[in-house]
Amino acid sequence: MANDGDVQSVDSLNWSVMSTYVYRFVGLETLPGRLADFDLQQFFQLGTGDVEAIRQRFRSDRRVAGALQLLFLRACGRPMDRSAVLPRNQLRYVAEVLQAPTLTIASLRSLYERRPTLYEHQQWARDYFGLRDLDPTAEMALVAMLGLPAAEAAHADELVTSACHWLYDPPHPDSRRTPCSGLGPRRVRRDRSQRQQGDHQRSLPFHDASLPRVCP
Repeated sequence: MANDGDVQSVDSLNWSVMSTYVYRFVGLETLPGRLADFDLQQFFQLGTGDVEAIRQRFRSDRRVAGALQLLFLRACGRPMDRSAVLPRNQLRYVAEVLQAPTLTIASLRSLYERRPTLYEHQQWARDYFGLRDLDPTAEMALVAMLGLPAAEAAHADELVTSACHWLYDPPHPDSRRTPCSGLGPRRVRRDRSQRQQGDHQRSLPFHDASLPRVCP
């Protein structure tokens, strides 16, 4: 299990190297059948704070599903739907950390056939990260950011990607106003700075190298 003492500081990573993979899962609706060990360790680790929150919120037979929602939102910047494919080694890892039976994809889909349960788990993950809907101020900042790329983009998909990345890791704390934003490296650094200054407000307990952002 990853914890604050086990992870490498975002500030110590070479940004030119990190930027080549930092958004690799952002915006995805599903994941590959198996994650590379590197990706599992960097993007899909549960911290001690995650585990504590999951155990407090969910009964034992729902904890793995809740953890998967948390990890998916943090890495992909969007809620996990019932049809999402999840890596087998991720399922095993989550079950081991939570000391629970491994949940199969079929079991997860069966659980989420009841839509209220799916929405409840998705909302919990959003609330856990303190994510909110886009407000007018953040919307104006996003539109302004897209002004320059819009003049040079060869395809609208490029603008969608730029918007997803900005929402996932907005440059200012006040920009965090979306259901899948404010999860990236800037927030990691702000949270670490708060901890160092003695601010005991709950901060994001995820692996420093996982740089998830939230897309519509």
